[in-house]
Amino acid sequence: MAKLIKDFKCILPGQLYPTLLKAGEECPPEHEQNARKWGCLPPEGVAEVGVEAAKAELEAVKAEAEAAKAELEAVKAEAEAAKAELEAVKAEAEAAKAELEATKAQAAEAEAASKKDDKKNGGNK
Repeated sequence: MAKLIKDFKCILPGQLYPTLLKAGEECPPEHEQNARKWGCLPPEGVAEVGVEAAKAELEAVKAEAEAAKAELEAVKAEAEAAKAELEAVKAEAEAAKAELEATKAQAAEAEAASKKDDKKNGGNK
């Protein structure tokens, strides 16, 4: 018996009312022709193994896509961390620059004070 690829309604032997056979269930041999006609079974000559292999390949591709998506998210997070680190380094550089400017200003003040003292003391040390 072939496995259904879509749901199929048929009247099974000994029954009066139709029964719904779900996709994946076996199709009774006496209903295979109608099931194929309605697209509920793969066309004749197409092996079910081919259908199962295609499903397995699809699942593998889906898993690969999910892995690639996770890798992309990891790379994005890494880039964000690097960006934050760069901003911290920039802030550190700005602080160092400000400290340097303050030190230069202090040195200039000290030099000016020293020159003033030199003039005051007559230029002798």
